[in-house]
Amino acid sequence: FDARPDEQKIKCVYIDPPYTTGQAFEHYDDNLEQSQWFTMIRDRTTVIHSLLREDGVFFIQLDEKNIFHMRIILDEIFGKQNFVKFFIVKTSDPSGLKTVNPAPYDAAEYILMYAKNKSLYKYN
Repeated sequence: FDARPDEQKIKCVYIDPPYTTGQAFEHYDDNLEQSQWFTMIRDRTTVIHSLLREDGVFFIQLDEKNIFHMRIILDEIFGKQNFVKFFIVKTSDPSGLKTVNPAPYDAAEYILMYAKNKSLYKYN
């Protein structure tokens, strides 16, 4: 719990965490076990929730591997009643070498939006 006055808290948080690709990159390691990844994201999201203003909103962008598990975690942290929107973001169409892909391709990513208190959230 963050005891700071609401005007000193955050109005909007957007995160685009690693997608558990199993790779190590220059600035971060994306090779965590699924359970480690969910624990890390849950812990960070809990802190973010405490830092949000009562009318604040939270967005998280993920791929199809984790989006539905994350919805369950966020329902627990924010409450199901504070779910606002599920966005689908088109990322690419197959072209060139991608058109020879022998398997289905990922053409979208997903964003979950939650309000800290949906009754106080105002869309602008």
